[in-house]
Amino acid sequence: MDGACHGREPCADLRTLPAQGGDPRRQRRGPHDLGSGTGVDHRQGAAPRHRRLHAVRGLDGPRPALDDAGPRSGDAELIGRARAEARLRPLPCARRPAAAARRECSLSDYLGQLAAHAAAIRLDALPASAITATKLVLLDTLGAIVAGSRLDENVRLARLASARARHGAATLLGHGSHSDAFWAALTNATAGVALEVDEGNRLGGGHPAIHVVPGALAVAEERGLDGRRLLESIVAGYEVCSRIGGATTVRPNVHSHGT
Repeated sequence: MDGACHGREPCADLRTLPAQGGDPRRQRRGPHDLGSGTGVDHRQGAAPRHRRLHAVRGLDGPRPALDDAGPRSGDAELIGRARAEARLRPLPCARRPAAAARRECSLSDYLGQLAAHAAAIRLDALPASAITATKLVLLDTLGAIVAGSRLDENVRLARLASARARHGAATLLGHGSHSDAFWAALTNATAGVALEVDEGNRLGGGHPAIHVVPGALAVAEERGLDGRRLLESIVAGYEVCSRIGGATTVRPNVHSHGT
């Protein structure tokens, strides 16, 4: 990625796609979970989650593999890579070509391949573990939205959204009213982050679901799409967010919120 990677290896995280064979726990990527957003880990003797997150982020050097203890209570595999026999293979532009050839590999090449990969995602091709993780992410995010919808400022936002598009088909969760897809996605996403209880992802170092679920749900309602299409769109969006986040993670001693 000429001019974007600056020669740092983790940029290759963006340029990988899953292939059959191998143990996903042996890959460079760190574990991912459905978190409360509080940074608190209730397992006995565990370090705070933000410390464990920083241990697997960073621009330099490989991330540790998942431990062999199996899934933990409250954890969920990253839905974009939760494939029982998955192994990450590099995209063509990620194979670290010679400098002359690397200049011919543009950012649009990588993004085009990532977009094509996301558009090709189908529920039938996903293992049961990925589908289960997707449903958990959806339920967790719906809970965060409904909880945050009761705050006064979000009640006022919902009233504004309903007034702007009163006959829309998309639900303003927690309010019993509707709007169009734009206003519903905005209102629900705002409510979902209000209490800071939305899930977290340790690869991307962020909260992909709250960026994906409100928009996917609003468009699905507006277009009359079924549950399968909704889940596929969540998987695709979560995959893209996680790969870009994992490829652009800041240094371990930098907090992205600036605090």
